[in-house]
Amino acid sequence: MSALKLYWKSLKRNSTKRHFLVLYASSTHPYNQAFLTALSKFGREICVVTEQPIDHIPLKYFAPSQSIKDILEWIRTN
Repeated sequence: MSALKLYWKSLKRNSTKRHFLVLYASSTHPYNQAFLTALSKFGREICVVTEQPIDHIPLKYFAPSQSIKDILEWIRTN
């Protein structure tokens, strides 16, 4: 997690472009709550595509059944 955080901060610091991270959690390998909570502290440019709602963690999520257009709209408005 610390290496990912350093990398994420480096991307944000050394680029004029905005970066977004979209993670996909499969139904057989879902992300655990500790990971998602830690990830939510990175910033609002991160979302997770998952079958399990993560309302209790301040992280944007999308269901796998949602359209890619929904994710693109989130990126445009974020």
